[in-house]
Amino acid sequence: MTLGPKFTDKSTYYYWLNIENEDCNQAAIKQAYREILTQYHPDRTLQEKNANIRRRNERILSQAKSAYAVLSNKVQRAEYDRLLQWDRHTRAEAKASKAKSHRDRKRAAKKAALDRAVAMDGSEHDPKLGFDESGMSKAEVANYREWCLSEYMRFGDWRADFAVSTMKNVAWLAMLFCGVYYAWAAIFNFLIPQ
Repeated sequence: MTLGPKFTDKSTYYYWLNIENEDCNQAAIKQAYREILTQYHPDRTLQEKNANIRRRNERILSQAKSAYAVLSNKVQRAEYDRLLQWDRHTRAEAKASKAKSHRDRKRAAKKAALDRAVAMDGSEHDPKLGFDESGMSKAEVANYREWCLSEYMRFGDWRADFAVSTMKNVAWLAMLFCGVYYAWAAIFNFLIPQ
């Protein structure tokens, strides 16, 4: 369980004030807030006829006010920056952990494929003799395992390629059908006007 707010790149107070450099001084924060205030001032918002744009402008202005209230106070800004750094660090660790588990799953799948290749051989390798029951040397067994793995992986690639080509063919047929349908509809409407 993680504590604290969840930040994204578009939910930080710096984003709502259009500030790219988070190490900026108080004057830059004040200037950015003034620019937002002049652009989305309520007097301009009331003149807008579209209700959706008015609501969007009001939301942007309220977010900018909240951001300025925190970032203009040095103590609150320091606490906010600490939370922001903590959240970014936590997300980076979670991403690295997910990537590591993905790599571990790929390694486990590769090992399982090699084990299946050995099982297909039907013989156990005897390290003392250097040969298995089929009379193959260690190098031959290793080559056989690699060949089985490459065939297994090639079959997986073939399935993926087949799925992609099938989807392309279905899309092409759908476009062809639509084209024929609209062509016949145009001819029919031309010959027999409504």
